[in-house]
Amino acid sequence: MKTDFTTILSRLQSNYPFLKELDLSDQHITQSQIKNLIHSLIKNKHLTILNLKGNNIGDDGAILISQMLFYNTTLLEINLQNNNIKEIGRRALGRAIKMYRPLKISLIRNFILLGSVDNTVYHIIDDAKRE
Repeated sequence: MKTDFTTILSRLQSNYPFLKELDLSDQHITQSQIKNLIHSLIKNKHLTILNLKGNNIGDDGAILISQMLFYNTTLLEINLQNNNIKEIGRRALGRAIKMYRPLKISLIRNFILLGSVDNTVYHIIDDAKRE
């Protein structure tokens, strides 16, 4: 049984404790839906894995996600494969992650400059803790 997007948002907003992983891959999420999703994730304290593969969210969606990461500290892994994210979106995500915590973000099959991403997974560890 597939859960509709409104129900998913409601569960995220209410901090539904059993929602730890969310797979929204290849759902053709609109810009309006991505904005609502990001808003729901800002205060969520239970979701640790988010799969948004294949939704064509682009740089605008990546920037929204990067802004959400300043508030959401529970997400550990985000799959952003095949989302038409370019260098601008990658940089926004990198800045957000680098500021406060480790997070694994997969950016396979996006339009990022060769050499700007280590292999296929973008994984930043908080540099401030290393120094």
